[in-house]
Amino acid sequence: MEASASSVVVILGDLETLQKEMAAKDAALLELRSCVLRLTGDAAAARREAAAQAEATVRVSRELEQHVGTVRQLSDLAASCSSLRAEAAALRAKLDTTEKVRASM
Repeated sequence: MEASASSVVVILGDLETLQKEMAAKDAALLELRSCVLRLTGDAAAARREAAAQAEATVRVSRELEQHVGTVRQLSDLAASCSSLRAEAAALRAKLDTTEKVRASM
């Protein structure tokens, strides 16, 4: 009987040790789960931020395309104005010539 009693004491000691180890592993598992959830949340936040930045980049690109179009239109208008100035100068010269001819008559 003494051997059985000492075996029970050893088994109870082993069970207590196993319970402590399981409690420590459960705590580590809970912390690991918490880390996984935090990392998952961080990854989701990073994906949302990347998507927002991509949208902003597309928006800026479209705005730049519009500005390039406006600059091209302004350049065309400047060329037209230059051409009109040249025509106006030629017409003034003709008018001056015409007035000189009339004045000499």
